Amino acid sequence: FILRALLEAYNQSEPIELVYTAGFFVALSSFFYLPSLLFYGFLLIFFLVYRTLKWREWVSSLIGLATPFLYLVVLYFLTDRLAGLMSLYSDYFGQFYPFIPDVTWNNWFMFGLLGLFLLFGLWDAFSHIGEKTVELRKKNIVLLWMLSWIILTIIYANSIYLYHPGLLSVPLAVFVTSFY
Repeated sequence: FILRALLEAYNQSEPIELVYTAGFFVALSSFFYLPSLLFYGFLLIFFLVYRTLKWREWVSSLIGLATPFLYLVVLYFLTDRLAGLMSLYSDYFGQFYPFIPDVTWNNWFMFGLLGLFLLFGLWDAFSHIGEKTVELRKKNIVLLWMLSWIILTIIYANSIYLYHPGLLSVPLAVFVTSFY
């Protein structure tokens, strides 16, 4: 949903509402999977790739990010559990948890195969980048940033690291199909 809102914003002259929606979806997704809060950094990288330096769009994304948290803070404040919420977030993002994945050899084989297809797809997508329009080039660059941002957020995945291949499926599908 975040990526769709951002890519639709490219075609509009005043994408304030779509940028707000993307920030809102980042915050909403963090309620279900806490490391996805770091995707706000991806949202800011999107602005840099598309050279969007309009302050209204940057502030709109920040307000979209803050809106669900405002409701969450008010709810926890009214139920007198605000200190627990603050300690949850500070404990989670305050330290890195090195993890050793407990994955079977079948999963390692599948991850290796997907990684090989991804490398072929990346090579194909970026070796012919000069033949594509500016819009497609920027979208490929955004998807590459999304892929690298997902890989960076696996540091905070802890015991729920097996959800990250689901996050990888969007850029992975685009680059693998680019190879085919």
